[in-house]
Amino acid sequence: MTRKKPAVEWPFIHFGSGMEEDGTFKPNAKIPLKVYNAEEAQEITWMLDKKVISRDKDLYYKITTGGTLKAHIRWKDGSEEMLIKKIIISE
Repeated sequence: MTRKKPAVEWPFIHFGSGMEEDGTFKPNAKIPLKVYNAEEAQEITWMLDKKVISRDKDLYYKITTGGTLKAHIRWKDGSEEMLIKKIIISE
């Protein structure tokens, strides 16, 4: 199977099917914790409102509350980068 290359070269977070059409999430939705274009990352630490979170064995995280999701990337060359997404839970 051939994988399609992302349209951009910089790292990004994409939630895919877990998000509602209006950009919100249902309570207890599972979202993928993946940074695309981060093959050269040494480490990626995920945080939700300053609390470190982790993925399950399928690389997903169950959202129980809204907040600010951050992916702190440490690159092999020693540089660091932060990607930020706002998580809003629908009623």
